[in-house]
Amino acid sequence: MSKGIWVIYNKSTSQLLKIETNNGRTTTGYYGISAAKAALTRFHKKWLKENNTLVSNDGPLFDYGIADRDHYYKHIERQVERVNLMTGTKFKESINTPRHCSPSTETYWSM
Repeated sequence: MSKGIWVIYNKSTSQLLKIETNNGRTTTGYYGISAAKAALTRFHKKWLKENNTLVSNDGPLFDYGIADRDHYYKHIERQVERVNLMTGTKFKESINTPRHCSPSTETYWSM
């Protein structure tokens, strides 16, 4: 396996999982598959604790997948169709486009 950047994504929507670190930053990329697996396991354990469950056959561990970043962007990431707020024309963009970078939101046009 390569030692590139790995990402965690939702299997049903293909949206990247953003996990907040201890210093308040959010991260979507991990240096190595083992780091991504560890982050997903920690996220699943936190989910179990929040839902007062010891063992579960559902949750983040089963809903999310791990992929190499290059493979994710080429083959997994979905495009969604949105409408430009100013012109009304339809366009496609990545499902991971932040709201402030999308012409379909008022935030984009008010900056």
